[in-house]
Amino acid sequence: MVAIANMIFSQDDKHFMVATVKNFFKKENFYKAFSFVFVVYLLGYLALFRANVDYIDDLRRSVDGNPGWSHFSRYTSTFLSKFFNFSSHITDISPLSQMIALFFVSLASLVLVHVFAKKVSYLPLFVSTGIGLSPFYLQCMSYKFDAPYMGLSLLASITPFLFAENKKVFFLVSMIALTLMYTTYQAGNGLFIVVAIFYVLKDYLDGINLKSIVTKVLLFASSFVVATLIYKVFLIREIDIYITSHTFPLNKMLSGTLDNISSYFGVLYHSVADTILLKVFVVLHILFLLNTSLANRNIDYRKTFIISILALATALALSFGLYSVLERIIFTPRSFYGMTGYMTILLLFIVTYKSHSSKLQKFANVLTVLFICNLLAISTSYGNALKAQQDYSDFRIAMMLSDLNRMSNGETDLTIHTNGRIGWSPVTESIKTAFPIMDKLVFQTARENWDWTSNQNYQYFMNLKIKKCDKSNPPLDSLNTAGTVCS
Repeated sequence: MVAIANMIFSQDDKHFMVATVKNFFKKENFYKAFSFVFVVYLLGYLALFRANVDYIDDLRRSVDGNPGWSHFSRYTSTFLSKFFNFSSHITDISPLSQMIALFFVSLASLVLVHVFAKKVSYLPLFVSTGIGLSPFYLQCMSYKFDAPYMGLSLLASITPFLFAENKKVFFLVSMIALTLMYTTYQAGNGLFIVVAIFYVLKDYLDGINLKSIVTKVLLFASSFVVATLIYKVFLIREIDIYITSHTFPLNKMLSGTLDNISSYFGVLYHSVADTILLKVFVVLHILFLLNTSLANRNIDYRKTFIISILALATALALSFGLYSVLERIIFTPRSFYGMTGYMTILLLFIVTYKSHSSKLQKFANVLTVLFICNLLAISTSYGNALKAQQDYSDFRIAMMLSDLNRMSNGETDLTIHTNGRIGWSPVTESIKTAFPIMDKLVFQTARENWDWTSNQNYQYFMNLKIKKCDKSNPPLDSLNTAGTVCS
């Protein structure tokens, strides 16, 4: 391996790689910056840690100890889970697992600052926490077992851009990092694309010549394509269940992709519709265009304005990544890495490419800080909503089991048919009113035809399956709990 590396890389390439890594860990007091970002994240996720809720897949893994990620080609997640648990039978080590995730996400924040901010200071550091506090990333931190590997995927998708000024080093690091992303959590592919687009825009604003910019575009694209092909040909385990790894056939590729992107934007919009977050986000786009258009006086502001709009539009359109071309995909917040990156880099540009008007820039800075504070409020409310919903579910399930105990003659291997579901707690309903995305994040434990309902019951040594009423099982009796029990 050493001999191969010596053949590929010149002495200058090696010096560049070492100098870049050293610069990253020494620049502007790395440990102080890391601690600041980590504390911000910790503040945002305290409520989630306190809630201590087994989130969906956690219900099964906490009982059977089976990672189950290799089925989705997430081999690195499986390997690391055995490493962190010192066993192939994994156990619930939260909040340690989520702390490990915060470590990776904090590093990702620092990488973004290093790549896009001209100076490491508290403002860009605070703004960079949007990558981990985004409403679309909260779900990733909720999975106690998955969180570290989702965080590692986030970091791996960004890290190659530290080395973007050296073609050979960037290509090699991209091959390693993207393979790591694909084998931990594949949603990071959209984030890589978004970061690449904004990096090209950054070069343009900094006055880099057209030839160098085109070279960068080709470098980023070729690195992504080659790494993806390696994954597709040698590593992927094809699946076709509730999601699929199969792309649309060529005759349906355009229409299918556009339908997926349309559904993606629909979910994004309805997740933040009629919220202050959305209104502020729109204003931030205006500030972004104002700041970038006048960032370089040597370039015509009208040309820069158009290019900035094109960059935003392209980044948005491609932020769902390769998921857009899959025949069947679920539109859940945990897969929206690209949008998380888009939001954060937008803020970093605003505080980096400053307005020529000091008053306007102060307004922009305050607005970006308030935007992150809003994210802190959402993440805290989310943790509290999960806790309230779990308490409510436990109460309602206890009532249901009490009713079933009278009807089942002591049997523990049961299948019951019901109409309806457990419902939302009053606290959760209140939080959903303020933050519509909670409807996508908070889950109802007991409901018909949902596998995880049974997995929760396994925790109490019961094989209880809840299915929906149908013609062969018409409504029979009313419970005080999840709806109507059927025959």
